[in-house]
Amino acid sequence: MKLKWSLKSDVYNQAGEIDSEGIFELNFNFEKKTIIDSFIAEISFAANEKSRYFVNGYQSWTLSKEYEKKEKMHSLNKVPKFILNKYKLNKYGDYDFVQYSDQKGIFQGFSYGYIRNDDYYKLYASLNEDAYTLLKFDTNKNTLFIQKDLNSLEVEGQYCLLKLLVCAGEEREVFERWFSLLNISKKEKESLCGYSSWYNRYQDIDSENIKEDLSACQKLFKQGDLFQIDDGWQIAVGDWQANSKFNDLKDIVKQIHEKGFKAGLWLAPFVAEGNSKVYQQHPDWFLKENEEIYCAGSNWSNFYSLDIDNIEVIDYLKEVFNYVWDLGFDLVKLDFLYAVAPFNSRKETRATRMKRACELLRELCGNKLILGCGTPLMPAFSLFDYCRIGCDVSLDYDDKWFMHYLHNERISTKSSLMDTIYRYPLDSYGFGNDPDVFFLRDNNCKLSPYQKEVLAKVNALLGTVWLTSDDIGSYDEEKKKQYLKLRELKEAGNIYLEIKDDLYIINYELKGEKLSYEFKL
Repeated sequence: MKLKWSLKSDVYNQAGEIDSEGIFELNFNFEKKTIIDSFIAEISFAANEKSRYFVNGYQSWTLSKEYEKKEKMHSLNKVPKFILNKYKLNKYGDYDFVQYSDQKGIFQGFSYGYIRNDDYYKLYASLNEDAYTLLKFDTNKNTLFIQKDLNSLEVEGQYCLLKLLVCAGEEREVFERWFSLLNISKKEKESLCGYSSWYNRYQDIDSENIKEDLSACQKLFKQGDLFQIDDGWQIAVGDWQANSKFNDLKDIVKQIHEKGFKAGLWLAPFVAEGNSKVYQQHPDWFLKENEEIYCAGSNWSNFYSLDIDNIEVIDYLKEVFNYVWDLGFDLVKLDFLYAVAPFNSRKETRATRMKRACELLRELCGNKLILGCGTPLMPAFSLFDYCRIGCDVSLDYDDKWFMHYLHNERISTKSSLMDTIYRYPLDSYGFGNDPDVFFLRDNNCKLSPYQKEVLAKVNALLGTVWLTSDDIGSYDEEKKKQYLKLRELKEAGNIYLEIKDDLYIINYELKGEKLSYEFKL
């Protein structure tokens, strides 16, 4: 198979062969410092009208699904600038450094993608993400364009520009091949069940209502389950230790442990909001773009990216995590991680910086559990125990109609389910997949009974993490029985997913019986 490529520095235009193992590797020895402006390669592919194209989105929340040939990928190209500027929608994804086409049949994503014909997969996957690998399927030309996110990177000496796997077969076969070449072995699946406070109380949490939730969970959950305190416990994002809302956190953690649960805490370690003391007192701690402090999003009072090359920032992070571990927490959910690496520099790509940030978090957490969120996925492989692989769920299935015109990271239960389905092959390899929460409750939730069932069952069968965010204290005996029945699915094994047009079939074994669950979105 031929792969044509061109490199813009001094200009190279060549073609190369993909070897018999399905690997194309392109190495250079730059004898002097060289600026690489761009790299692009192209491979022709065979497909038909029924072929499906999967592209992996930029980060945890980015919609990642299969597309039909004549579909159009959503972009922000037609969103008014005043909306973008107010809500910083372009900051959550790849919109500032990737050009989107509004043409039908062009689909792009990061690190890996595939073409599927029934149960036959043609996988294209990066084996070297020192710079992000952008894969762009153009179904109008039957050509896959491969770009590296270099943007004037300065290199010298040996440099691997591209290492790409191209292989075909059944789903398990091709993904096992990819992870084998990455030296990542499949881990025994250890499910993490439990409770998160977010979709129950959002930021309206305090010691009293968290203790109420804990007492209710004790009547339903099992030893070793997770009780996670989510966003809202802090005074301001960034001011993690200045906390008057929860002056008894250590005692709460003790109570969580006494009830036999793991204690989890939400943090966004690489950002601080505008109202925080950290932001106001240490403006030199933050990344700058064009001499201005870089704003990474509009949540809270807008939030800004800390610079992990600043030694004072590293000291601050050490203090934060030492504080968390001193409180006794077992797991941290680390959120909005993409913000640490928003742009390239002459010396380092976004991907290398993101990987370095993930390695830093692993060092700061030691043997404590990490649940990553809002992060590009490949840099997190083998560094996080669990990772969100989809967007936030919504309480009305596909969110408000006008939200459909916004970014690919928007909240949506329908999108979350697609992310869970199509990123399922990653589960138990690089990390355990976290599909976000499910709901059984009837109040404050507009999902239909069928939609709630699909969400709970799909999350149970295709994910490692299975959390609810209901008010467990409001569960009657029927709801408790429903929960416990669904929980049995976490013991399922030999799981195999089939996709037939718009019908999804999850085959599995449970208690010695072969079963299947069919559903539509």
